[in-house]
Amino acid sequence: MSRLSRTGLIVDVVKYWTFNSKAPAVLGFDVTYRCNQRCSYCGVPEFQAAELDAEGALLHLERFIKAGLRFCILGGAEALVREDVIELAKFLKKHRIAVDLNTNGFLLPQRQEILQYIDGVAMSLDGPEEIHDKLRGKGAYAAVKRAIEVAKKAKVPVRLNCTLTKGNLDFIDQIFVEAQGLPIRFQPVNPVVCKDTDRFNAAAPQPAQMQLTLKKIRRLKKAGAPVLNSYRALDYYMEWPVYSRKVACGSGRLFCRMDPSGAIYSCAGELNGLHTPLMDHPTVMDAMKAIEPKDCNACLCGGTLEMNLLLEGGPFGALLEAQALLRWSR
Repeated sequence: MSRLSRTGLIVDVVKYWTFNSKAPAVLGFDVTYRCNQRCSYCGVPEFQAAELDAEGALLHLERFIKAGLRFCILGGAEALVREDVIELAKFLKKHRIAVDLNTNGFLLPQRQEILQYIDGVAMSLDGPEEIHDKLRGKGAYAAVKRAIEVAKKAKVPVRLNCTLTKGNLDFIDQIFVEAQGLPIRFQPVNPVVCKDTDRFNAAAPQPAQMQLTLKKIRRLKKAGAPVLNSYRALDYYMEWPVYSRKVACGSGRLFCRMDPSGAIYSCAGELNGLHTPLMDHPTVMDAMKAIEPKDCNACLCGGTLEMNLLLEGGPFGALLEAQALLRWSR
């Protein structure tokens, strides 16, 4: 993320608290639910949504830009299986929007042109080769390693996402070795992303095991390990999988997500919940108001949680958490 975009996002957060000003500063655009992997803990490819064509996707993005968008994350299931995703990234950069890409890495060497138009790339690394491939499919480890090298060569900042499941809790030290100094955001397995109870139960460790692992990650962060999660986020996750503490929520106020069909929803915790087509509303903010969460009891997605922690404690809270959220982008 550029210095200008980073500063602008913090300004939006400060304005939110000072003047109750709302703007769609951050958009997570799930450009497709198609995927070339079948991860053991992910049911997103089973979600149903038609895909906007290129013209429709650009029209939706243009509406967000005019409404004050600063930062867009292109994701999905797997963003790079969408044929026109490079065109979308190029359009965003043309309008000076900070762009990040979420990918499993398989297609990045073939589609590396997109690296010209993005500010950062997030890739999944769930363990050493045997563990990563067991969780995500044969060849996944080699693919993400190749993709990391491609991104580094293009001088695009890389961060890693690691989903914590019963299959990799014993390999935290090896994950840091595999990361080779790249920052990592850890994400406890998410029941919404799993989509069904059986998949979640198969992936979920005992809560006490998860808590011990999170405590270890917290200690490693304090010792200087490149953990992207903020301390407050790690503390919040200690209650996984049932959270009692509500956090400030910017979903539907400062940020939201859009599915492949152009319907918007508040956050990953509402992936299977209330959606509204953007084009059914006169303004982006009208659409966001329609999906503003009313009785949300938990923050299940790491990126959303960090954004919400930007809001806790007012402007000073934003400054405290900004580094953890943004430091890895250029």
